[in-house]
Amino acid sequence: MMLGNPEFQRQLWLRWGPWHGLWLLLFVALAALVVAVLSAPGERLRNVLGVALLTMCLAPVFPGASTAGRSLQEELVQNTWDWQRLSALGPWQMAWGKLLGSTLPMWLLALVCAALAQALAWLWHLRLASLPQEGGAWAPLLAEPIQAHAHLAELVWLVPKLALLALLWGLALQAFAMASAPMKIDTERQRRNQPGMRVAVLVMLAWMLFSTLQQEQILDFGLKRWWGQPLGFFELGWLFGLAALGLNLLALWRTMGMRLDVPALPWAMPLGCMAAAAMLAGLWPHAPGARHWLVVTAYLALGCSLLSCLSQRETAFAQWRRVQVCWGQQRWLAGWQAMPLWPVSWCLAAAATLALLLWPAAGAGSGTFQRALPLLLLALLRDAGFVLLWALQPIGARRPGPALSFGWVALGIMLPLMLLGARNFPLALAVQPWLAPFMPPLRLDALHWLVLALQLGGMALLVWRAWRQRLAQLEMAGPQAS
Repeated sequence: MMLGNPEFQRQLWLRWGPWHGLWLLLFVALAALVVAVLSAPGERLRNVLGVALLTMCLAPVFPGASTAGRSLQEELVQNTWDWQRLSALGPWQMAWGKLLGSTLPMWLLALVCAALAQALAWLWHLRLASLPQEGGAWAPLLAEPIQAHAHLAELVWLVPKLALLALLWGLALQAFAMASAPMKIDTERQRRNQPGMRVAVLVMLAWMLFSTLQQEQILDFGLKRWWGQPLGFFELGWLFGLAALGLNLLALWRTMGMRLDVPALPWAMPLGCMAAAAMLAGLWPHAPGARHWLVVTAYLALGCSLLSCLSQRETAFAQWRRVQVCWGQQRWLAGWQAMPLWPVSWCLAAAATLALLLWPAAGAGSGTFQRALPLLLLALLRDAGFVLLWALQPIGARRPGPALSFGWVALGIMLPLMLLGARNFPLALAVQPWLAPFMPPLRLDALHWLVLALQLGGMALLVWRAWRQRLAQLEMAGPQAS
């Protein structure tokens, strides 16, 4: 099926030649030879096996993800989109064609390393299995032959287990790199965009986040249980790899649909947030339930709202203007299809927060993170006003981006930290109310809501004034400008 995909054939023509297979074999042989020469005589087989397994796991992840991201980034930078070709393909065909065609060399390298590792694992298995009968230098290492043979059987199955893990996570990270590649619409900024570096940063941040959550006993990966069901390391990795692959393919489909001007309702991000929350909430160490799923859903939806709001800041006015025109003409479906992504995920976070507040059984044992949700929802609306106010400025006019950024950082981060350092907690909470739930000794609820309401009212007034000014400028410029 993939051989008949025009985009897959195009990527093969761009990135694959008759000598690539030979170069891959020579590279693997040279790497194995170097490791064998540098290793001690008794450790050569094990070291070559380890290098083969490491290359099999890393080749689809970092080089593969970087190549997948560049396959889409190059077309954006060089402006080589062939609209006649693209109009004949749907988002799924375009996504799979680029995803598999551009990364085929890395997958072939992983396949060669997997075959080499499997052969070395069988060779090591046969060699060690015969040592207790033959004696030799390795015989003292196998004092318990029954346990040793059981361990060797696991060694033989280690390669296919790791191969499946590399397949799922490699495809997931490659899809993420492609989905995040067209985040910059300006050509010069797009040229400096590095999807591979973004994947590396994502992996490091995810590792740091999960390590912190495990240290705080919020999530526990050591239990190897998911929604109360015992799972091994590989089963847990396969499950989360499959979920990550599905979510990133959904994001890639949405990105390709937007690039191909395929209208679609903004259902992908809420569905992805709920599915990811279901996966993460199952790792809760103490009887995960609906409350944990709602809390994780709310925070994931808030994070996605913030990211989408910042990534779409350059097109925010055009999107909201399109929504206004469609709804003014009573084209409700077209208006929902033109809707920016962040209000939809914000509504999901608001619905999860409302369920936690109105459902006593779900809100039982609420903690600091749950108490912060209502204030975080309103604070995100205030910060989204900063972004929309920045986008409402005309293209040729002086944009207040630095001033707004400085104001947001000073108001939201620097000033509260300075006031907290001076031990003046009430004033800090008045400036940034979402800090209040994390300061349990002081509960000035009325002050928090009053200050946040004043901030929201002021921001709404500024946005309304800037919106009217922008529409007046468009009317003066003529119908074509709008």
